[in-house]
Amino acid sequence: MDSPKSNSDCRMSLTAGNPGPEFKVVSFTSPSIPS
Repeated sequence: MDSPKSNSDCRMSLTAGNPGPEFKVVSFTSPSIPS
């Protein structure tokens, strides 16, 4: 259940038009997600 939530957060950040630091952090904190 944590996997889908992390993905959503990552996507939301991108949609928000953020610089990208958050996206990197999420990706690094969720290396278990095969996606």
